[in-house]
This record gives sequence, C-alpha cells and structure tokens, in this order.
Amino acid sequence: MTDPFKFSNNPSKSMKPFLNLNRLIHRLECSDGLKLTFTDKEKEEALTILKTTNYYTLSIYKKQLPYDNTKNIFTFSNLIQLVEFDTFLRQAISPFTQRIEEIMKTTVVTSTCVNYNGRFSKGECYLDQKIYATPENYEEIIVSLEQTVEENKTSLTIKHHIEKKNGHIPLWVLAEEMTFGQLSFFFSSLNDDIRKNWAYYGFLSRNQQLKKVKGEEINARLASWFSAAWFLRNLCAHNQRLYGKLLITGNPQIYSSDMRKMKRYGKKKNDNRDLFAYLISIKNILIFDTLSTQTRWNTFLNKLENEIEQNSNVVKLFKIGFVPDWKNLLEIDLDKGLNQLL
Repeated sequence: MTDPFKFSNNPSKSMKPFLNLNRLIHRLECSDGLKLTFTDKEKEEALTILKTTNYYTLSIYKKQLPYDNTKNIFTFSNLIQLVEFDTFLRQAISPFTQRIEEIMKTTVVTSTCVNYNGRFSKGECYLDQKIYATPENYEEIIVSLEQTVEENKTSLTIKHHIEKKNGHIPLWVLAEEMTFGQLSFFFSSLNDDIRKNWAYYGFLSRNQQLKKVKGEEINARLASWFSAAWFLRNLCAHNQRLYGKLLITGNPQIYSSDMRKMKRYGKKKNDNRDLFAYLISIKNILIFDTLSTQTRWNTFLNKLENEIEQNSNVVKLFKIGFVPDWKNLLEIDLDKGLNQLL
C-alpha cells in the first residue's frame, strides 16, 4: 500500500515560472510544436478570456484540434470554436443525466420498499442489515445516511422528521437529500435479490415479452447504464471536458442489439470508454421514460447533428467515438416504445 500524498516545498526551484497573460498567449501560439495563429483582434479576445479561463484548459483543447502530418494551422477562433462545441455537449446532455438521477431515485426507493418484508417498516427498510450484500456494506451505508441527515438538518423535510417524528426518516425522504453518487453507493451495497427486483419491478415489468426475451441481459447491464449516466452527470456538473476524453469510470456494458450495429464500423465490446458508448446507455434508459423526454432526446440529436456540421472544420467524429451512422443508433423510435429493445 502506497503512502498517502503530502505537499512539500520544492527546494530545487524547478517548478515552471508563473507567466503573465501575454506570455501565455505566446505559449498558445507555439507550444507542443502545434501552430496557433492570432490576429490582433484575437489577441485582445484572448487577453479577456484568459482572465477568467485557465490557460491549461485552453491548451488541452488546442491538442484536440485536428492537426495532421500536413502541419495545418489553426486560429485562436478555431480553438474557441472547439471549446464552445464542448460547452454545447455538456449543457445539452446535463438535463438528461438529471432526469436519469430522478428515475434511479424513484425506482430504487419504490422497488426496495415494495419488495421488503422484513421486521422493519417499509420506510425504514434501510435499517435492516439483511437487505445489504455484506455487514460491512450495512455499516458503511448507515454512516453515510447519518452524515446525509447531519448535513441536511436545515432541509424542511429532514427537520420535520427530526422534530415531529423522533428522527424516524423514511427512505423516500432520505433519497431526496442524496446525491446521484450517494444513491449509486447505496444501490451497489444492496444484495443481489434486491438489485434484481429493481430491474424487474422498475423496468422489465412494463413489457412481458421484453422481460421474457431480453430480461436476463437487461438485468445484467442496466446498472452499468446508470453508472455511465452518473459519471457523465459529474463531468457536466464540474465543467469537465467531454470532447476527445477517454472515460475511465462508470464504463457501460454495451447492449447486444447496439453492439451488432456498431460492429459494422469495427467497434468491439471494450469500446465502451468514449462518449458514444455513454450516450447509447442514456438512450436505452430513456426508452423506459416518458414520450415527452424521448422527444426532447431526439430534438437534442437534431441539434447535435447541426453543431457537428457547422463545426466540421474542428470537430471530428472519432474524437467522441461516433460512427458514421451515429444518429440512427442514438435515436429513439417513438412509435415502437419498449419493443425497440427486443
């Protein structure tokens, strides 16, 4: 086991020097052997942008520009164009990850309570050690939930249950105060039977043919799709780059019918660390949601298609794992409903 990280002074003074704005612009112009040109107007814009945008953020995007062996040259405006495309991705994807968070909260609470028949009331089923995979999971979750209550004592619902209900707080109230990450931790700590009940009660029970034909596969993959949505939500919420990023957390398991279509373009099962794989997972979750949400998803795809076309000089599909037929693979068939998963 490695020792924990600790800060220390650098006596050798080898750390790179702090650079003023003009020197940062110069570095953008010629760093890494990649040429970036500035007009006088662009330099003025860069001076303004660098006052509120980290230089390293811009330098990373610069490396994502489609330089090739012909030593092509891009402008500062091209760089900002790519930054704005990535901003569009985050802002457009974020509402869907938020919706998926709500879906998970509701389905986990409902399925757990409905299927619980232990010695506690259904609202306090989380206090029963038997619903967890291990005693250690139980102890970790109780500590986590108590911390959640402590941090949210000013919440009207938590305050009400502490003052009027002697601190007896039902799971559906606690869930409202949990983050997506906390809820995912709670869910991953539950035993296999409860997790399986979640997939069947919350999703597969809506279509008996789907349950019969694809139930086993969806049950095996569904949690990974939610993990992918959780990770994307965190990236969007913390203003992290999506374009050209290798996603190493929350990797989804690709659904078989999607994989068959993706194989036409040379994709493999382990090609699940790019944005495309994560968006495929979001699509599959939203197939279980309302027609209104699905319509908004398809509208987003239309806007994304337009953004890609307008920025084709700097945006390349392979940088986000997209295949040529990406839109058809991501689009939800509003007429087929859950049958499109068969």
